[in-house]
Amino acid sequence: MRMPLFTLERFFAQYEHAGHLLLCASGVESLCVDDLFSWASEACESFSRLPLGYIDVAGPESLRTQIASLYSNVSPDRFLVHTGAAEAIFNTLNALLSPGDHVVVHYPCYGSLHHIAEAIGCEISLWEASPQTRWALDPEALKRMIRPNTKVIIVNVPHNPTGYVMPLAEWQALVDLARQSGIYILADEVYRFLEHAPLTPLPSMVDMYERGIAIGSMSKAFAMPGLRLGWVATQDTALLNAIAAFKDYTSICINAPGAFLAELALVHKETIFARNHAILDHNRQVLSDFLNAHRSTFNWVPPQAGATVFVGLNAGQSSERFCAQLLAQQNVLLLPSRYYDYPDGFFRLGFGARNFPAVLQKLAAFLESAHLSV
Repeated sequence: MRMPLFTLERFFAQYEHAGHLLLCASGVESLCVDDLFSWASEACESFSRLPLGYIDVAGPESLRTQIASLYSNVSPDRFLVHTGAAEAIFNTLNALLSPGDHVVVHYPCYGSLHHIAEAIGCEISLWEASPQTRWALDPEALKRMIRPNTKVIIVNVPHNPTGYVMPLAEWQALVDLARQSGIYILADEVYRFLEHAPLTPLPSMVDMYERGIAIGSMSKAFAMPGLRLGWVATQDTALLNAIAAFKDYTSICINAPGAFLAELALVHKETIFARNHAILDHNRQVLSDFLNAHRSTFNWVPPQAGATVFVGLNAGQSSERFCAQLLAQQNVLLLPSRYYDYPDGFFRLGFGARNFPAVLQKLAAFLESAHLSV
């Protein structure tokens, strides 16, 4: 299988660690190991004695038990822990799909959610969200896309980069539609638990549907992307076994230190969630005030979850040019929409960092210098 260039990840490989001020990161300010040990001081000594050998291919049972506590009806043996959500998506789609299968994909989306299926040889239909409908998806459009060979519907809820959250009634209707034809639903749920008040998390797709597949991660809601630890959960035993067999060719098992730290974080999940929501709540108000003050330049739909917003430029401006000029003048990095295979004119803005208000002032200075401030 020959994969296309993953342009979004190539973008971050070039710019993320090059000393620029990030205004497009997709998560919340990362935790430190000291944060975890401050909540469980005895864990530091246990960590220092941790054997650095191979661990359970599925992930340690104690870790899977903690992950299962995030769900309602899923036992620990229904999870396979992976090296990040990226590996979980890659392995799951390779185990599930065959050339000629039809796949419906929520769009715009993180590239791997459709590029992997394309590389396998699947037929792709994009279930497109629009800013005109506040990034909501059209259930009737989905019904028209369903074919006899439709194998899976891929959704990302809460959504990256728009922050959209599907209403519960539509989430259930999606299950009902898929069940009629035995279609799988793969739900990228890595932003689950970052819903903005008063919203609460939707039930996981794996809790709702016997052919539901849920992808989770420690990267977003737990603010620990450096662990590179994610998981897939499904009630479908045959599919779970097929994913496990494919995983033998990728990571085999995750790293032992990451498993230890992830389990420790999951034990203290409520503390982490409260910390992350405090950062997001503060920055979201700063974001709202800023974008509303620059409505002649930007159009936007307030996100319902997560740490990103997809901002449109008015008057037909090119986001590619806008972002390049901002980087050159203020050393501030935004992500143009083409990295989502989406038309020019939008950019992803991330508001999960503690320095967000200060970096946003750099954007304000750029607008003023370019006479775009009002």
